[in-house]
Amino acid sequence: MRPTTRIITRLATCLALGGMVFCPGSSVRAQGIMSSRETASAHYANDLPRFDLPDSLGRVSSQPTIVPRTTLRAETVSVQELHIPAAAVKEFERSLKAIRSGDFQSATVHLQKAIQIDPNFVQAHNNLGSSYIQLSQYESAVLEFQQAVALDPKIQESHRNLGLGLFLLRRYPEAEIAARQALQLDPRRSSAQYTLGRILAAEGSGSAEAEQLLRQSIVDFPDARLPLAQVLLNKGANQEAAAELRTYLRSPDANPARKQVLQCRLAQITGSDVNAACGPR
Repeated sequence: MRPTTRIITRLATCLALGGMVFCPGSSVRAQGIMSSRETASAHYANDLPRFDLPDSLGRVSSQPTIVPRTTLRAETVSVQELHIPAAAVKEFERSLKAIRSGDFQSATVHLQKAIQIDPNFVQAHNNLGSSYIQLSQYESAVLEFQQAVALDPKIQESHRNLGLGLFLLRRYPEAEIAARQALQLDPRRSSAQYTLGRILAAEGSGSAEAEQLLRQSIVDFPDARLPLAQVLLNKGANQEAAAELRTYLRSPDANPARKQVLQCRLAQITGSDVNAACGPR
C-alpha cells in the first residue's frame, strides 16, 4: 500500500466515528473524551471540536457568554477526499494533534498549510473554522464554514457550524437559514434540532416549532431546557418557563457556574424574593 493510500485510509477511519476526532490507537477526541450528549456543538470537519451555543437566557446576566465548542465531522468520505495530497493530509493530522492538546493556534497554522496545499480540502476548511471559533475569531470562522459549504453542500456539520458562527456574530436571520439547511439534510439529528431551536429562541421566537425542536433535543442535550424556557417566556408562558428552569436546576447535568444567574432569573419570573436569589445590588 502506497504511503498516501495508508494515510487516506486512516483518515477515512477517523471520519467514520461520529463527528469527533478519534483515530485508531487513541481514546482522545478533539477536545478530550466527550459523551454522546455533547454532540450539540459545532463540529470540526472530519474531527472538529464542537461548541455549544451560548444560552439565550444568559443575556440577563452580566457574566461573560460561554463560547460554544466545535466538533469534527466524522462521517463518510467523499470522492473528492480520495485525491487529497499526502502533504495536506500530514498537516491535517498535525492539526488534530494540536486540537487534542488544546493548542488551537498551532492547529490553525497546520490547517492553513493544508489548505494552501489543497484549497479544496473540505475538512480542513471546516476544522479551521472551528479552531477560529475557539480563538474567538468569529468572522474568520464564518468564512471558512462558508467555503466548506461551497465545496460540499451535502455535509450537515458545515451548515450547522456556519449557523453557530453566525449566531455568535448575532447575525440571527442568516444563522437560521444555515441551521435550517443542516436540519433539512438530517431532520432527525438532535444536534441540528437543538441548534435551530436555540437560534429561534435568540431571535425572540415563541413558536410551536421552536418549542418542539428544543423538547425533542432535551434527552441528548439537557441544556436545551434553557433556550426552551426563553421560548416559553417569549410567548408569555411564564409559569411553564419557570418549571423548565426548576427542572434544569434540579438536574445533575446543570452547570454549577450558571446556577446563581438562573436562580436569579427564576426569582424574577415568579416574583419571589429577588434580593435573596440575586444578592445585594
